[in-house]
Amino acid sequence: MHRIYFIRHAESHANRLPVFNNAGRDDPLTDKGILQAERTTEWLRAIKLQAIYSSPVQRAFLTAQILSQPARKPIHILPELKEFNLGELEKQPKDETNLNIHRRVLNAWLDGRLEVSFPNGESGKYFVERFSSAVKQMIKENEPCNLAVVCHGGHIVFGLGMICTGGIQKPDWRNKVKNCSITIAELWVTDQKLNGRVIQWADASHLPQELVTPKQ
Repeated sequence: MHRIYFIRHAESHANRLPVFNNAGRDDPLTDKGILQAERTTEWLRAIKLQAIYSSPVQRAFLTAQILSQPARKPIHILPELKEFNLGELEKQPKDETNLNIHRRVLNAWLDGRLEVSFPNGESGKYFVERFSSAVKQMIKENEPCNLAVVCHGGHIVFGLGMICTGGIQKPDWRNKVKNCSITIAELWVTDQKLNGRVIQWADASHLPQELVTPKQ
């Protein structure tokens, strides 16, 4: 069994943009985001990590670089860990019309209707499948151990939400995942099926209040 620490990337300039920017091109961390990542690094010092995996999106990779420094572990980039593809919404303004489309799709996924897609973008089914593929790869590449994964809120809410059906607590998947919050899950593969349980859900208590990104 693998214990995986899923860490949402630190705050980036994309978090403050008035447009949708899941692809995250030219997306550096803010000063607050750098401090968030550094504080998260301190929290991780007590964990013996075998490996660090990351989304290739810049805001996640830059976070992973900071987290990897004390552990001195290489960062394994997995393309499957990119945030969900917004299709026609990418780079579009966050006006009421587009926000309604965004909410409609994500609420459908939360309700289990994974066949729903963003206009010319990904369906929930495809997104969860590629996330599951990435996790299976991590498990295959490592004996049972502790792994850190720097990813996006979508992976934690929808990827883990569809895989983990039990745990110490029942996560509130509709509750926002804050930047650099830590979600801990135990995951394993049985008969090629990925299974898991959540041990800790989107906890940001290691961050002082001034470093918590406000609700966007």
